[in-house]
Amino acid sequence: MTTPLIECIPNFSEARRPEVIDQIAAAIQSVADVKLLDRSSDLDHNRTVLTFAGSAAGVEEAAFRAIKTAAVHLIPAFLCKKPARKNGVAT
Repeated sequence: MTTPLIECIPNFSEARRPEVIDQIAAAIQSVADVKLLDRSSDLDHNRTVLTFAGSAAGVEEAAFRAIKTAAVHLIPAFLCKKPARKNGVAT
């Protein structure tokens, strides 16, 4: 019986800090039976798409590790942003 191959193509809201994307990619690559197939960043839209594949369990673990790594680096930056204000009113 053959093992099914699963592909995952997550999109991360980061492209301008390659060191963050490097860490997310490293988290994916740390899973033994998963292969990172592609990495594409768009600086204008500040988005990165990572494509990886492997066994179902491996892809699940790699996705979890990628999300965990992204959360450490991306969520604090998002939470620190303050809404733009003009004369004390949010714009």
